[in-house]
Amino acid sequence: MLQILFFRIKNISYICSMKKLTIDKRKVLESVNKMVSDKNTVQLFLKGEITTETLRQKGITLANPL
Repeated sequence: MLQILFFRIKNISYICSMKKLTIDKRKVLESVNKMVSDKNTVQLFLKGEITTETLRQKGITLANPL
């Protein structure tokens, strides 16, 4: 459902539309789990336990130093 709001500031009319916000808890939990997994993978890479190829396979790219 889309709600339309009208309001006035200093004799100027504004129209705002506000969408109803829905949060899918399952998607939020999946993204948090992926972030934790990626963090652990990068830490293993920094310790030298896995290769850059493993990072690429998981879709993790590291920034190149300047």
